[in-house]
Amino acid sequence: MLNILFITIIGLILALAARSLLWHLQSWQIREYRFDRMLSYLRTKQGFRGLFTLWFKPGILPRPKKSSRVMLISLVAIMLGYLLFLTLMIIFGIWATNATYPNCLNTNSLYECIQQFKSDDALLGWKTSMLIGVSMALLVSERLIWLYCIIGILLTAIPARIQRKRTFAQAKQVIENADPSITKIGIAGSFGKSSTKEILYHLLTSEYGTENVLYNPANENHELAIARLIIKNKDFFSPLDPPSESNTPHLVILSGPIGTGKSTIAKGMAEEWGYEHICFDSVKQELFGEKSVHGDKQKHAQLYTECLTRAEALINEGKNVVTDYVIVKNGLKRIEDFCEAKDLNPDIKILFTDRETTIQRDSERDLSFGAEYVTEIWNEFADLKKEKQYQDLFIDTEGKSIKETLKSLYTTYHTPNPKIFLFETGAYRRGEIQQIAETVKPEIGILTGLSQQHIELFGSQRNIQLAKFELAENCTKKVFFNHDNALTAEIFGEKEIEAVKIPISQTAAEDIQAQEDSTSFKAYGETFTLPWPGKFFVQNTLLCLETARELGISPKSLATYLPKLPVQKRALHSVTRKLGNSDTLTVLYDLYSQNPDGTLKAIEHFGKSEGNKLFIGMPLLELGSESKQIHEQIFSSLKKVDATVFWLKPDFHALGSKILGEKFVLLNPRKPKEIERLAMDIQNLSTPTTILLEGRIPQNILDIFKTQE
Repeated sequence: MLNILFITIIGLILALAARSLLWHLQSWQIREYRFDRMLSYLRTKQGFRGLFTLWFKPGILPRPKKSSRVMLISLVAIMLGYLLFLTLMIIFGIWATNATYPNCLNTNSLYECIQQFKSDDALLGWKTSMLIGVSMALLVSERLIWLYCIIGILLTAIPARIQRKRTFAQAKQVIENADPSITKIGIAGSFGKSSTKEILYHLLTSEYGTENVLYNPANENHELAIARLIIKNKDFFSPLDPPSESNTPHLVILSGPIGTGKSTIAKGMAEEWGYEHICFDSVKQELFGEKSVHGDKQKHAQLYTECLTRAEALINEGKNVVTDYVIVKNGLKRIEDFCEAKDLNPDIKILFTDRETTIQRDSERDLSFGAEYVTEIWNEFADLKKEKQYQDLFIDTEGKSIKETLKSLYTTYHTPNPKIFLFETGAYRRGEIQQIAETVKPEIGILTGLSQQHIELFGSQRNIQLAKFELAENCTKKVFFNHDNALTAEIFGEKEIEAVKIPISQTAAEDIQAQEDSTSFKAYGETFTLPWPGKFFVQNTLLCLETARELGISPKSLATYLPKLPVQKRALHSVTRKLGNSDTLTVLYDLYSQNPDGTLKAIEHFGKSEGNKLFIGMPLLELGSESKQIHEQIFSSLKKVDATVFWLKPDFHALGSKILGEKFVLLNPRKPKEIERLAMDIQNLSTPTTILLEGRIPQNILDIFKTQE
């Protein structure tokens, strides 16, 4: 029975060891294997306890992302753990043997003493003693997994550094060989980067399509992730074959049976692409006053000569021309002879569909040619399609709309939409933005604003300014920056760069109105509606609008695109719900990475709400010596708006209690009873209430609001 107990304990320790290893791997991976970020985390109470606690967080199995480095660190950790386990087992074996047979090792080898131990029934017995030893050795080894991971990270740093250099070299090669027409736009700053990127991405894809805009999604904004994105999407950067004769005027001749859409397609090319349309039927009516000259060779020759002469004149003026007519084999030969003599290079396209469709379409016209004549013409084209020299001229329009046919002709006769690479880049020390910016060499840069975010890692506010400014120093054309932010304005005022510096101020927007679920303002003679709440988003939106205008998108189009911007879970947004006795409970979600400026602005917007106010949040990290001052500002702002605060971690709880008094509640999200009490309090609300969820709120608290929908 005792043996079964120890075997069970051993199994539990092994399971705990596997979970501990995965947790530490995930923790390091989140912090990008950086010792500065991990040290900053360990300075918090939660981080320090994480080294020694048996159960780290809710959930059964942490899941770090699969990567070669994770596999290598795991291998090192397992090997080190196994070596320590063997060492401890040898030590335990010597101790247990020596304790049972004090003089055995003086006259015999360890092996002989162990064999004697195994054959006797001394103490608890050999098996039980070994099970105790295995349990103790495994437990000690499991408690040191954090140390194995550190050693693994140090050992894998060299191959990781080599791979990093290779990755950047490959990314640089992709950029150097890229289509020179691709516009590269970089975004940097301490706050507002992600929301600015999402707004600009929406505006650009609304104008040019998602296939023409590449950006780094979610929070994959460190320099190595951007380099990998470039390599992964090397086909996006590859130069395309230029459209045939794209720099010279086109003469497009559309032919085909009656009822295949020639005239409609020609009119579409004229209306949408600016082509000059020469309609053979209109010229025929003008010359002869007749609907048909079928069988009259002389009039046919005169008609072709007149239309092609007019086309030649327009081509010589530098204009694109499209003509349409039922041109069969003899007519095609006549066109080829004329164009060869005039040194014209026509692009002939024959639209073709099934016979029944042509008969049906002809019968629906006011002036029908009749089924017999339509069939005769259709048969001539069907025979022509069998001849090899004409097969490439045919375009099958069966089942296609006019818009689809136009789209298939678009890339041949029209300049394609511009391609844009949009990337957001973050940093934790100087030189990191420099590396990716030197690789990409963006034409346009956007700096959203600077604050104390990650100051503990940068070392000083000045280093933050210099690090973020590295993007501007590597831009080649223009840099738009937040002139209302004192730190941004200061660095741009001090330093000269190659690109043109363009300050953007929120004063450019007029009549700013922040509603519960949207924000509107006027600029460039248009009214813009952003479907996100918060006046502070206007500054980021202006940066995006200026960049989009630089790319040629009109303010009118931008005003149309902006209201269709999807609600972003990463940005501040509100949801009104009915919970319990309150029919006006508004939940403000601001769940992305916290920063001082963003948190204070969210609280400012939160403060405009009527009724009760509940704030659920946690401490900001990596602020170094500025932490206390910034949290004083946060708690003071919450006191100013008369909010009740539920604080989810012990850091700065004494400061919060001092400033907010009874309105400060320390809540442990790992204790189910406290979560149940919070859920019950929310359920029993009876007056209008607004709740601000700030930062990366644990899932069990978010579930309180989901279950009540």
